[in-house]
Amino acid sequence: MKLMTVLLLVTLAMCCYSAAGAEPCPILIDILTQFLFAPEQQYMETIAPFAPSREMKQAVSDLKQCALKLPIDVLLAKGRVLTNVLAKCSEMS
Repeated sequence: MKLMTVLLLVTLAMCCYSAAGAEPCPILIDILTQFLFAPEQQYMETIAPFAPSREMKQAVSDLKQCALKLPIDVLLAKGRVLTNVLAKCSEMS
């Protein structure tokens, strides 16, 4: 749960940091959304270009397993926070 909070804060920081007010990276949005809600196989396919080694793939899989253990109400709450963060980022652009 702490990890998802960190990811949301990093997303917010990245949006606020962009001096030109650029929109959030669609790939980042997709990865974070799939981290919360997609099955592991689908998430692994999306993240594959960013996890080239076997060790990285195992770490990503372990991380996703942690997310799959979260109760659905927690995932939905994190999803709402992510949506709000991205909406604020879009307002800034």
